[in-house]
Amino acid sequence: SLAAGIYFDFTVAIALVAMNARVLFLLRSAGRRALAFVAAELVAAAVVVPWLVLATGLRESLPALGTGAVDGDGLRAALGSAWQDLFAGSAETRGGRAPLLVSAVLGALAVAGLAASVRIRRAGLLWAYLGAALAFLVLLLAFDKPYQARYVLPAVPAVAVFVGLAITWIPAGRMRTAAGLVAAAIVLAGPLYAARAYYTHYQRGDYRSITTTIESLARPRRPGRDEGKFRDAVVLAGPWQGWYWRHYFPNFLDKVDVWFLPEQVPPAVTAQEVEASLGRAQDSHRRLWVVLAGLEQADPNHLTERWLTTHAWQARSEVYRNGVLQLYLTNVLDLVDRQGRLDIAGDFALELLQYTGYRDDQGPREAGDGVRFTLFLRAQRPVAYDLRVRVWLRGPGGVVYAKDAFVQDDGLRRTSQWLPNEEHVLRTAIWIPAEATPGVYEAYVAFIAPDGSGLPVVGHLAGFRYPWVNALWIGPVRIDPPSVPLPNEAELRSRLGGPIR
Repeated sequence: SLAAGIYFDFTVAIALVAMNARVLFLLRSAGRRALAFVAAELVAAAVVVPWLVLATGLRESLPALGTGAVDGDGLRAALGSAWQDLFAGSAETRGGRAPLLVSAVLGALAVAGLAASVRIRRAGLLWAYLGAALAFLVLLLAFDKPYQARYVLPAVPAVAVFVGLAITWIPAGRMRTAAGLVAAAIVLAGPLYAARAYYTHYQRGDYRSITTTIESLARPRRPGRDEGKFRDAVVLAGPWQGWYWRHYFPNFLDKVDVWFLPEQVPPAVTAQEVEASLGRAQDSHRRLWVVLAGLEQADPNHLTERWLTTHAWQARSEVYRNGVLQLYLTNVLDLVDRQGRLDIAGDFALELLQYTGYRDDQGPREAGDGVRFTLFLRAQRPVAYDLRVRVWLRGPGGVVYAKDAFVQDDGLRRTSQWLPNEEHVLRTAIWIPAEATPGVYEAYVAFIAPDGSGLPVVGHLAGFRYPWVNALWIGPVRIDPPSVPLPNEAELRSRLGGPIR
């Protein structure tokens, strides 16, 4: 039961460390009872230690020990937030000046209780427990875990007892009773008032919004059209998501394949792991849904997003309260080439543009999917601005679906960092919702300056027209209704409470 308790809640491990620390001071007075306690622990250790040694997660986590910054600045930053987290709740639920006042009052009572415990020579175990809780926090920081309010939760029971001990400074009688009632009221009502924003303004992130969006919009393989690629896949960047994913989407294997990146943390994912895993996923699937969450530990250098940005076409990117949901399209042979040469404001040259245009040999595009664009750009001279590309589709009734994207290279350097004659590729895609009106859409492209105006373009690409001086008509794209049942996205978002941006 002890091993199970440690597995499910580190508070048990903290309590165990505290008891051992306390036993060191009781060996002389407790005698046989202390020895019996130590003997029982040795028996438990004989069972638990082999399990720990064989645990794959523990072995793979050990290299991360010492990678965190455990120094004066790091501890001060963590403890500076921890004391309010302890007494008034996490920063997401605190509001106004009340948390500072409540934390100061309860902190003063806790200090008074600590002093009282020294005076009456009691609460040695609680002192040891607080020390173990602090050591637990330091250990997490040493593993390069970013500080979170939940890391100080194990200290709450001991601190609450010390707050109650503060009234022992008052002589027994009515005054102590009254003081006890006041202290109890502060302990019960103070944190509730300090964290009142939790009940009025705080909105909990709901992972179900992410899983339901994927479940509703995922597509099976298109027979005869996807060149050996399979149904949609999901890349979970941050393996902690596994529990939530299985909880909210228990039958996911009926609709999608799932890739974890990395398999578990720490340590963080490496460039080699990203290349191997995403390379296989791209070769096997036409569309990749990517959920980015907890990247501070799993992917602090954003290797996953960097690889996808430079190897696939991003059609969606939505920020939810507890993660970012993106959709990338991988390469299939459905692109139309527009070749020639365009001069963009004398700063850049474009000699090839590809897009998912209307082709008689492949049939129309479907709503509930993306239209891909690939631009091959070359810098003609150094520039001090970051170029944006705007692509859009204008359809029946004047409806427009548009996408802006900054031009950047494989290292995510934008155009202000490019050197003359460097050539790079921009991949992007426009998402066409399932409820889009079927028909023939017209595809356009423009190159946007920092002030939002379109840059002048001269030259010629096969099949291009110039409806305006700073925009180009690329060609037609025929959109048909989805071949599989897909929901109306507006209704889906109203039901689930969609992304926050």
